[in-house]
Amino acid sequence: MQTQSTAQSAGPSLMPMITGAWASQAICVAAALGLADLLALEHQSEEALAHATGTQPAALARLLRALASLGVFRETEQQGLFASTPLGDQLRSDVPGSLRNLAMMVGAPEARRAWSDLTYSVRTGNSAFQKVFGMDTYEYRSKHPEDRAVFNAAMADMTRQVAAAAIAAYDFSRFRSIVDAGGGNGALLASLLTTTPGLNGILFDLPSGTEGAPELIAAAGIGERCEIVHGDFFKALPAGADAYLLKSVMHNWNDEMCCMILKNCAAAMSATARLLLVEQVLPARIEAVPLHRRALMTDLNMLVMTGGCERGEAQYSQLLRESGLEIKAIVPTASSFSIIEASRAHQPQ
Repeated sequence: MQTQSTAQSAGPSLMPMITGAWASQAICVAAALGLADLLALEHQSEEALAHATGTQPAALARLLRALASLGVFRETEQQGLFASTPLGDQLRSDVPGSLRNLAMMVGAPEARRAWSDLTYSVRTGNSAFQKVFGMDTYEYRSKHPEDRAVFNAAMADMTRQVAAAAIAAYDFSRFRSIVDAGGGNGALLASLLTTTPGLNGILFDLPSGTEGAPELIAAAGIGERCEIVHGDFFKALPAGADAYLLKSVMHNWNDEMCCMILKNCAAAMSATARLLLVEQVLPARIEAVPLHRRALMTDLNMLVMTGGCERGEAQYSQLLRESGLEIKAIVPTASSFSIIEASRAHQPQ
């Protein structure tokens, strides 16, 4: 008689995914304590790390060992001494491509509380964050400046990585002027202007969004070519630019809100201007590969946190068409993001 195999007898185990929240929280705490920075130059003992971070030595040792089991840190041949690893180095605050702020953002108490009510979002299609806190993420961060600072820093870190891939994939030198709408502290626009000498830019966002922008622009040496304009893209955008750039804006909003933004873009654009949406474009068929996983888990996070979503080519085409725009090209980059180039739709005579 053939026996039925058990769920765990063959193939990969689901256990690491089930306990993934534990790993995420351990990494978040390591980031918040600055452990990777402390381990950057030399091996450190549990006692020294506990003293430097104001933590209980035995409890910190348990955290360090758990992180060593994940490969984030490693225990040296001398028991009780810990060192960093290539994974752990990504939590340092002083390295290009740092993920420290992202780790703190993902593991923040407000994010965990919202994700704990994922069932609500799946049942209703609405933001669990809005339900839990009685306000959207933007209003929440306006009331919690420390959380806003971590969020803004995390977005800037991620933007710098995407910027390099976008610049390598797309010819921005064809434009003389560009508006970065919802551009935050200007990390993306600064990268564009630094690598494209003939380009002038307008950083357009709410005052709370442009915190740190003047300092970043000054440090990049582009002050004469970059203007900060405060405004709301739900109302209007500066007119007359050759290109309008929106990175990771569409995925924050539902279709109705996206159309409001896109219609304002169309109103500001000339017949020859281009709209450039930098977004993750979902594939038509999902496979269990890292690139798809990142996009789809981000999509789920948008459902929980903002009520927005990631979209595929057909969905973007429809949004743009409803807003008086049309896709000219979709340019993939070396990152998970693509550049959706659009223009004002041709009006029949």
